[in-house]
This record gives sequence, C-alpha cells and structure tokens, in this order.
Amino acid sequence: MCDLIDKKVIIYGVGRFRKDFLYIFDKLNVKYSVTDNEQLVSIEKKVKYFKCLEKENKNKYVVVICEYSKENAINNLENMGYVYKKNYWNAEDLFQELDKKYIQNITEDLFGTIDYLFFEKIRGKKLVIWGTGNYSSELINANPQIKIDYFIDSNLKITGKLYNGKTIKHPDMIQDWKNIYIIIATINYYYEIRDYLIEVGLKENIDFALYRTALHSPFKTQKPSEMLIKTIYDKPLKKRNCFEPFSHIEVNYEGGMCLCCPNRIEIPGGYLYKVSFKEAWTSIVSKIIRLSMINRTFSFCNKNNCPNLNFNDEIMNRDTIICEDDYKMKQTLYPEHINIGIDNSCNLMCTTCRNKIKIANKEEKKRINIIADKLLEIVPYTKTLVMAGNGEIFFNESYRKIWIKNENEAKRDTIYVISNGILFNAENWNKLKQSYNNVKLTISVDASTKKTYDRIRCGGDFNKLIKNLKYASMLKKSGELKFFQLNYVIQSLNCFEMDEFVMMAKKLNADRVYFTRVMNWGTYSTSEFEKISLFDNNDIIKDKYIKLFKSNILKDPIVDLSFLYNFTDSNGEYIIKKIVGE
Repeated sequence: MCDLIDKKVIIYGVGRFRKDFLYIFDKLNVKYSVTDNEQLVSIEKKVKYFKCLEKENKNKYVVVICEYSKENAINNLENMGYVYKKNYWNAEDLFQELDKKYIQNITEDLFGTIDYLFFEKIRGKKLVIWGTGNYSSELINANPQIKIDYFIDSNLKITGKLYNGKTIKHPDMIQDWKNIYIIIATINYYYEIRDYLIEVGLKENIDFALYRTALHSPFKTQKPSEMLIKTIYDKPLKKRNCFEPFSHIEVNYEGGMCLCCPNRIEIPGGYLYKVSFKEAWTSIVSKIIRLSMINRTFSFCNKNNCPNLNFNDEIMNRDTIICEDDYKMKQTLYPEHINIGIDNSCNLMCTTCRNKIKIANKEEKKRINIIADKLLEIVPYTKTLVMAGNGEIFFNESYRKIWIKNENEAKRDTIYVISNGILFNAENWNKLKQSYNNVKLTISVDASTKKTYDRIRCGGDFNKLIKNLKYASMLKKSGELKFFQLNYVIQSLNCFEMDEFVMMAKKLNADRVYFTRVMNWGTYSTSEFEKISLFDNNDIIKDKYIKLFKSNILKDPIVDLSFLYNFTDSNGEYIIKKIVGE
C-alpha cells in the first residue's frame, strides 16, 4: 500500500464520496480536488479541472479517485501517464488499511477464529447447534453451506421434535461429547452452557464456541473497510437525522460499547473488557458509524427497532449531500448519555428473557468488574446515566458500585433508573437522592393483574410491586421524582390488558406508558415465539390483534406506541395511521 503520510494528495471527485472519504481519512495532506465536470469548477471551492494534473510532479503528488463510477477518471489519468498504485489509487484501496489499524490498536485479541480454521476444528466431528431460537435460525440462514447433524436444547417439551429437518436432543441424551463440535446459538445462557460443556471435558473455542465466533471472526462482521464501503455506497434519506452516536453510549454484558441501543445499532465501537473507553469511543468503527449519521444513510441502524427513523422517507441519489456542515461534527469528550447493562443478574426470571434466576458466576463477576471500573472513570462526567437495561439495578453489587457516588465526589446530574420495581424502596430512594440532582424512574410491569403478572414476571411479588409503585407515585406527586414511566412488553399473554394498564398508570401519576413488542433473546424456540408474538415472521402484525390498538384509551397523551411506526398490517398499511388517523 502506498504510504500517503509524506505525500500531498489530490482528490479526483467532488461529490458525497469525497466528503465521506475525507471525514474518515482526515489526516491526509490534501492539496485540492479535481473534476472532469467543468461546470463544477466554478461552483466548488478548491476544485480544478482535471487537466491541471498534466503539470503536476507525479513523484510528489498522489491522486486518489473518490468517484462512484471510476471509468472516466481512470481513463483520464492513464492518458496523462499516471500509473495505478504508483501515481493514483482508488479510494477503496486505502480502506483495508483501516482494518490493520483496528486489529493492531483496538481489539487485537478479540478476533481469533477465521474461516478456514473452522473446518479444521470440525474435521471428523459432527456439527451440532445448541439452541433452537432466533439466533439459531439466523445462523443457519446466513451459512447454508454448513451441514448440521442435530440440535441440542434443554427444553424437554421439544426433545425429539424436528427443527430445520434435524432432531432436537436433550443434553442428557448426548454420550459422544468428544466427537461433536458445538455452536452455541444463545447469548443469555452462553456462560451456563459453557460451564456445563467444560464439566463434560470440552474446551472453549476448540470443541465449542459462541455462534458469533464459531464460523467467523467477529471482526469479519464489522470489518471497517466493509463498513465504510457500505455507508459510502448506500443512498441517503432526505428528511431524517439522528446524532445519538456523537454523545451516547450503551454498554452491554459482553462489554460491547455501542453508540446507540444495541438492538438498533448492534456493532460496538469496541469492547471495554479489552480496551479503554477512549480507544472504543474514538475507534475507526465508531467513526464510521457516526459518518452514517452525517451522510444520512443510517447504514448500520435496524429500522424496525428504531422509532426515531422513518425509513419511508424519500431516498435520494447516492451522491446527494444532505447537510455539508454536519461533516464538521465531532463527538463529545465524554458521552452525555450512558446506558449501562453489563450484568445479567436479576431477582426475577421473566419468561421473556430467562427461565431461572440468573446470578453472575466468579468468572463473569471478574469480567463485569473490569468493565465497571472503566465506566467509573467516565460516569461522573456524564449528564444522564441510565441503569439498567440488563439485570436489576438494585440487586447487583456491580451496579451499586457504579450508581452510588463516592463520598468525595460531587453530586451527579441525572440518573434514569430502569427497574422491575420489587426493590424500589425508601432505602434505595435515599441513596439515589444523595447521589443525583435529578432522578427519573421507569418500572417494567407487563401486566395489570396479579394473574398475568405471575405468569410473565416469575419470582416477583405483585402486591409488593403495587406498594412500591404507590411509593413512586407519591414521590412523583411531591416533585422529588422528576419523571415516572411504566413499561409494558406486549405479547399474547398480556395484550388484552393494555387499556387497564393505562388506567392504572394514570392513577399512579405516571408521566408515560411505554409499550413495545416482545423480542426473542434466545429464550424461545421459533414455534414458541410465533405463538406469543403479535407479529409474524415478516414483522407484519397479525390481523386479530390490530383492533386492540384502536382503543380510545391508547390515544391518551401519556401512551407511547412509537414502536409501531415502521410496522404494517397484511395489506401493507401502516398500523400507526389506522390508530391515530394520520
């Protein structure tokens, strides 16, 4: 690769491609740009007609082509004696340098497995997948070339049944552990399954691996060069904008530092278990994700999980620059908004995410504490701390270490508490009040009756919850609690109680009732999830549930149904329009 550090660069191209390229390669010594469109020469600053290159010293300058269609540029340059990869380069040639830098300086030891090694590992062994949920299905669909012998699942209800044409076996049925290679297709139970497999004599990453690393290095799914090509070549949206990744992070239980909610942008900028906050915050992956906001392509956003992005917006020509000034944007020194969900440990076992009480083991606690210590370095400087989207904030020691301020530390600004409410009491409230100027509270309930609550939020105490909700209501009424929200994850077991839940929330002085749909985090098999979800496999709402959302009570100003914005019915009509008449 040509070393451009010591040379001056001339960019061939003047459109969005150039702007995107220079946002990422901002250290290049760019002299000016050229174009073969004479009309643009008088319009664009520092732009010359390409024939001026005939007079340039080819040993002193390097031309980089930043055009979507390069044929004209290549012909023009070579007719003037320029030689490919000596005097001129395609912009894409430089992208691979980003991959080398990312591995060497950011997360070198995270990426161990590569494609050809996978086939060496399974040589002579049967290939087995542990798990029959969405992750398993996605793994199979993305890798049709792999041949699976059978599936493993601890759910006795599906033992012996077929999944994707192969038998499902219970772990107790397996005798030949040494003769199989296992891909674990679940996240929430990975460590439990891993411990079990180690007990039977298998070795991690040799005899089994998590689905993300089993077939490919995780780096392959987020290689900076591929990410940059995608966002440069994607087409921008006209009206929408979002700049969350410039001031926002969410840290998940793997230590992945995402620049938005992980189910909206799931590619992390880095892993805090392995690198510092600064390395992840300023990584090339983080920068490319921010570029996708600036150029309005939103290339790495999940449209179905983001209510803020209307993907029915007008799609513009690829070379359109929506707002040139946005390319000057820089991320904040510290995130203004930090959402932490690093510990799965919880005092409940809600059916939507687990089937037993989850408490971190010794190895998990070690990893969690490393991440927590790095977060403590930046938490005092944030405006809003959100805890905890994963696990229970008042149950976990690792969380308490983060959200309770040190004695010598100044009072923090704002905390947004997300809790199941069982441990929200006067003792914990007083600690919150001592540590923060503003406390906002969200309690996940998912039911309006004890019968439904007991079916969904196993291990909870509905009567205790109601008592704590009334305590929160009192704090809200007095003005001590700045914001009070109740969450409700809609599924077939509770969808008929939505009206009643809104009425309950209003009596409790709640500011907002936030409804969202149930997700499969690897807890359900495909058939089980189909039964509880209000949406089919194509994310189209099932006809029998549409009428539930037309209730006048759900039109109350405190109700948030924004999750519906991107979903349609079986006729292709947007559900939200049917509900609010817009």
